[in-house]
Amino acid sequence: MKNPVVLGAIENAGNADLAQVLELWGVNMGTVLNDRHEDVLFNHLFNRPKYIHAVSDKRLQLRLRAYGRIRIEGQLNRKLHAEWVREGHEPVGGIRPMEAEELIQTTLSQPIGNVDWGWNAPCSHVIVPHIKLIFPGVKYIHLIRHGYTSAKFDTTQLIDWGEHYGIPKKKIDREVVWAKFHYWRVANRGAQLVGERLLGDHFMLLRQEDLVDHPIPTLEKVAAFLDLRISGDQLAEAAKLITKPSDFDVWKSVTADEVADDGTSLELFGYESNVDSESSSETE
Repeated sequence: MKNPVVLGAIENAGNADLAQVLELWGVNMGTVLNDRHEDVLFNHLFNRPKYIHAVSDKRLQLRLRAYGRIRIEGQLNRKLHAEWVREGHEPVGGIRPMEAEELIQTTLSQPIGNVDWGWNAPCSHVIVPHIKLIFPGVKYIHLIRHGYTSAKFDTTQLIDWGEHYGIPKKKIDREVVWAKFHYWRVANRGAQLVGERLLGDHFMLLRQEDLVDHPIPTLEKVAAFLDLRISGDQLAEAAKLITKPSDFDVWKSVTADEVADDGTSLELFGYESNVDSESSSETE
């Protein structure tokens, strides 16, 4: 089975734009995509904290292998088919049993064969070790944006997965800005450390700010990382797909105190910490 390209993230880190770029470059990123260019079937199967943390490693890996086969070969055994439809009773993204059946049938009817393929699903970072085991040559890109922006806006993944990263629900409910920044650090740091250890040079940490501010050189690095031969025209067309989000510069108006930043988080991911400069200003 051909190894995939996987895009993971916390939330809203430019992965939708990059998924569109990869599609432009001929990488099949999913049979059914949502408006964020995420693979709907992958989210239906794996964006499930209760399932991921309750199921055995063997069953999780069986599901990953089956996901690869349905995408590439258009094959799925009846037992798994029934199980995936039943999971619509606990819908992810509004996919109820009838929609799950339609999603499965659409994917079965459109096998992609031996082409470059992959998926964009932010929750992928949670199961990187299992993805590596099933797809040993996977190329994984983890997208990240400034933690202060995430602390002000990102919520969904924190609500779904925060408790599994040691953030109590009462903290999420009562101190949501602190919780969002803390989740940003621990989840991204976990993805970074696991990716570097397990995947080595098959792992890339990519900042949204680099995509937006320097699209051409950043996309050149992405193409080289994926061993894709991209022409100058393809690169120029891809750069047009990179958009600057409306909340892109929000981090500039956020203080370290607001997010309870102790000055040790941002630099882990190549961002400049302003805790020391704030303290100096107060002293003056």
